[in-house]
Amino acid sequence: MARRKQRAPKRAPAYDSEDVEGPARQNEDFAKEDSTTTETPLVHMNDTGHYRDDNHEKADKGAKSWSKPRKRSLMEMEGKEDAQKQKIKAQKKKEAAKTLQDSYFHKMNKKHAKEQLMKNQEQESKVENAELIADKEKQNYAKDVIQKAIFLVFDFLPVPDHAFPVLCYLPTTSAHGSYPSVTAVTEYFGNFGSI
Repeated sequence: MARRKQRAPKRAPAYDSEDVEGPARQNEDFAKEDSTTTETPLVHMNDTGHYRDDNHEKADKGAKSWSKPRKRSLMEMEGKEDAQKQKIKAQKKKEAAKTLQDSYFHKMNKKHAKEQLMKNQEQESKVENAELIADKEKQNYAKDVIQKAIFLVFDFLPVPDHAFPVLCYLPTTSAHGSYPSVTAVTEYFGNFGSI
């Protein structure tokens, strides 16, 4: 596609001509009215030799700005939020450590309770076993003793089974319980031949 040549804009007529003075004066009046509404930009040089633009300050003055107390309160709130976050973190760490410690103590207490229970059961079983063994030993001893006594006294008759529990607790002739007294046996059972 071929390009068109751009035409230069038409020039305004020279100001020294008489035809143009009327509209130029109108433009001056318009500029006077307009200058009251608009501010001309001010540019000053600083002491350092850099230019300072005062227009930003003017614009900033017109704009809504934060008041100092509000800024301070916002900063305090931000500081409080940060402090609160740190407190919450520390609190969570403490709670986690506490729950971990509690669970550890709970496990240890459970383990200790189990061990204690096992020890108690072992001790009870030992005591029960010891009592049973002692009772059996006593019963066996008493049975042997009574049978010997009966064999000696009552013409070698065997002792009936239902008599053993009673015979075990009969008074003995000596403190060590070697033999039951013949009189106690005969008083309690009479003659074994009758049983």
